[in-house]
Amino acid sequence: MSDATLPLRAFAAFALSVFLPGASLSANATASASAQVTPLSIREAANRGFRDQVAGDGRGGWTDQGPDNDLATLRPGVLTASGVTFDIINPDDNEGRSAIVLGRASQQVASDAGEAARESTDTRTGISESATVKIAAGENGAPPSYRFLYLLHAAANPLKTPGEVLGTLTAHYADGSETRHEIKNKTDIGNWRDPASAENAGIAWESENATASIGLYVSRFRVDEKPLASIEFLQTGGAAWMIVALSASRQPINVGVVPKDFIIEPGPEWAPYHHSLDIEKGGVFDFSSTLHAPAGKFGAIRATPAGHFEFEGRPGERVRFWGVNLCFSAQYLEKEEADLMAERFARSGYNTVRFHHFDGGVVRKGGLSWELDAAQLDKLDYLFAALKKRGIYINIDLYASRGFSAEECASWGFPGGKSRDLFKAILPVNNGAFESWRRFAKNLLTHKNPHTGLTWAEDPALIGICPVNENPLFNHIEGDPKIFALYKEAFEKAGLPGKPGTSNPAFNQFIHELNRQSDARLFAYLRSLGTKALLTGANYTIAQGLAAVRAEYDYVDCHSYWDHPKFPVKSWAAPFAFGQGSSVKARAKMPNRIMPVRIFGRPFVSTEFNFCRPNQYRFEGAVLMPAYASLQDWDALYNFQYAKDDRMAIHGGVDNYFAIATDPVGLIADRTGSLVFQRFDIAPAKHAIAYAVNPDEAFTSLGRLFPGEFSPLGLVARIGSLPDRPSGVLTKFGAAQNLDAVVTGETRQELPPKAYLMGDDLAAGLERDGVIPAGSISADRARYAADTGEIELRADTGTVKAVSPRSELFVLAPGSRLDGACVSVVNGGTRCSISVIALATKADAAPPALADARRILVTHLTNALPQGAKFSHTDYKLLKYWGTGPHLVQRGSATLTLRLSDGDWKAWAVDATGKRIRGIPLTRQAGGPLTLAVSTIDKAGTQLAYELAR
Repeated sequence: MSDATLPLRAFAAFALSVFLPGASLSANATASASAQVTPLSIREAANRGFRDQVAGDGRGGWTDQGPDNDLATLRPGVLTASGVTFDIINPDDNEGRSAIVLGRASQQVASDAGEAARESTDTRTGISESATVKIAAGENGAPPSYRFLYLLHAAANPLKTPGEVLGTLTAHYADGSETRHEIKNKTDIGNWRDPASAENAGIAWESENATASIGLYVSRFRVDEKPLASIEFLQTGGAAWMIVALSASRQPINVGVVPKDFIIEPGPEWAPYHHSLDIEKGGVFDFSSTLHAPAGKFGAIRATPAGHFEFEGRPGERVRFWGVNLCFSAQYLEKEEADLMAERFARSGYNTVRFHHFDGGVVRKGGLSWELDAAQLDKLDYLFAALKKRGIYINIDLYASRGFSAEECASWGFPGGKSRDLFKAILPVNNGAFESWRRFAKNLLTHKNPHTGLTWAEDPALIGICPVNENPLFNHIEGDPKIFALYKEAFEKAGLPGKPGTSNPAFNQFIHELNRQSDARLFAYLRSLGTKALLTGANYTIAQGLAAVRAEYDYVDCHSYWDHPKFPVKSWAAPFAFGQGSSVKARAKMPNRIMPVRIFGRPFVSTEFNFCRPNQYRFEGAVLMPAYASLQDWDALYNFQYAKDDRMAIHGGVDNYFAIATDPVGLIADRTGSLVFQRFDIAPAKHAIAYAVNPDEAFTSLGRLFPGEFSPLGLVARIGSLPDRPSGVLTKFGAAQNLDAVVTGETRQELPPKAYLMGDDLAAGLERDGVIPAGSISADRARYAADTGEIELRADTGTVKAVSPRSELFVLAPGSRLDGACVSVVNGGTRCSISVIALATKADAAPPALADARRILVTHLTNALPQGAKFSHTDYKLLKYWGTGPHLVQRGSATLTLRLSDGDWKAWAVDATGKRIRGIPLTRQAGGPLTLAVSTIDKAGTQLAYELAR
């Protein structure tokens, strides 16, 4: 709402994308034997390296945005992309310079929309608008001749208009003539973050850094075949231009992607699937027996010293939550519709729902921002009661998206301001904004719900409140000079050292302290209303400085998305752009990226997560989220979202990137994930590693993130953070939180025992000292094994297995085989996830182990898209139109070997409701295991799930 070098991913439009780490070419000397490509040296013109240690210091490297947003994952040596060979300069051999970065002195390089999206001024030391690469003479002493030039390059903070000119490439010939090419946005170049191919810009290399998916493009330009003297690059547009390598050839090599609409239609690989939101009572998807109705029967929720949830009436008995978000009019239903949806949620096994973006719908039209509409409030009250009746708890935020009148904004001193952004930015320092928030909170929480007989404040079914959604203060103060001036003035009045501004650590720390004080004020008011609901805030971004803020909360919350849509033309409107990457191949970046945010000793929650449609790998979420949330021992998860309007909430649909009500794959993945997580199927990690957030590091920039290489440790051990220097963390929390190690990035103090400094050898040091088991992390950082022995991830092969006594979950690449304790899977030609889960029957006092189960659920998830969905290319990266439906399922097949208890086992394919639709062959050799062949498409129909019973 993003790590170390990763194995390159195959990309549909390219023949090859390969690293040869450590290899070297003699530039201007040898050519590729296969394509006669000659790398040309840019060593003399290079002005920046790939790695940047300090953001905004004017020295780089890369775009000067710091270690969280650089190109450090690119290794020097040979890179071959689509048949073009490039020589990547080793900065260690070239005075730290490995790329040409062009810009203008007055220009700013800004982070893209998303994590900590703020502008950081780059004073451009060593940066100019142009650079010239001189072409060395050939072996015969004469300048060489070529017909084609190839650039390995990208843009930062790119122009938004397609076709707009970023710069020029000019080939100067020995005879004094020249050939000039304009470098056009979204034709010859694209953004290095979340790269998307274009007509003359094929993706040559992809990786991940701490904030985004990143990449470089290969582009081809025609030149005259005569002696070439030099090549001049001139930046003319509003974006930085980064040139990593240059090559040439006499023969053409196709590198770009010619746009050609790709439409999802029924055929051999896609077949219709009847999607439904209903769940058959007693069917294999009916998990309602796991709920305890009504919600609140055990008293108010509370956080334990160990950092988990329990109810007052059940001390010592942990509870986990899994549910969904409802947004906008999906929360304003007629009574029979509210009951229908609540019953569906109960059968899904959801024990919580988050009311989100409801505030705009409950405010009286034409009224002030705190005046509630009685009819709308009654609908919300009834939904609250319907959920409570079935054992489903409620989580809310008190500000998400309602507007404020011009009069209100003017009374705050900001006439004509954009009310939502303005409100979040000034709330800590503006009493008028606080008063608007306070009145809304009071009116909502102290009115009596006629359908429960209680106020929302006193109802134990309300378990969580976030006063203001996604409100980390540092993320809102820089966009408007008038607002930024308020905080500069406040800093000066506080008498703190240095000048106000983000280059001053004292100022950055001051902003986070204001955030903490503002939250405390909001919390105190909510407690004065009598609510026992647990309180949180700053539920977005992974900035280190928020650790001290979040440590004051009842629980910590952080949002995260995999392949969140981008909007290249208009915000929240088609066409939609997607990265189409695999989280598994990115070392489970979703969810490992938010793992450091957890504060040890506080429950951890993600009230927004999603593996977004139409990402082709979103089936990975069926395994990654429940497996790693369990390994981390988190406490609650909320999928964003179930539905965004009343029609979608009841009838589903086809046209949304978030709503699982419109996605057969996402809906089934969420139901099974909920079951596995709530049942504690997968064991928490045995070891705990805390990141010591100390001022020496955390406030060097306003939103400094956790190091990208810390997060993957969460695939092995429990990780989180605590606000103090390493010695303070160990002294105050080491024993209480059973910490095995503390890690820090920078410190002015000598490291105490059990403390480690971030670096390339961190994992090896932790293994050496027994903090994590030997062999947990492979030397190439492609394999990660949890310290419980239950989870193994292979980023190189794109596979995962999570094997516990009650469930075995797998992510499989085409043709791969994975073995669990009771289950082995051999996959066919389509990537997929397979889940095999033991279900309790009336004969079971508790959920049984798979080996003893009488009833089993098997899911087989590939991809599903609406008929008629239109993409600009077969890479699925630009969605033009959602289509009309029905849903089509992608063909996939696998063979399961099941080592189960003896008995008369039978198998059925089930439909979207969990109802048995037909028997499926299940074979057993004498005295051996069972064999089940599954296929999403066969002659009898389509299916994504199966039931086994004996």
